[in-house]
Amino acid sequence: SIEMTDAQYYAFMDELAGLIKVVNPSLKVALGNGSLSDREAGLIKTMTNIDYLSFNIARPQLRSVC
Repeated sequence: SIEMTDAQYYAFMDELAGLIKVVNPSLKVALGNGSLSDREAGLIKTMTNIDYLSFNIARPQLRSVC
């Protein structure tokens, strides 16, 4: 498990994305996220090295149909 606060985690991910771009500036960097709180959305908004976001959205009422 990752033992970081939300703020530490998103800062770390942004730093890693920046390092990837140092190695190869032409690469686009994505961040995948599960559920998203308002606080996390605010932290993601401050990230400067992420080019794309993806989200996994679970809708329990649809699981029984699949």
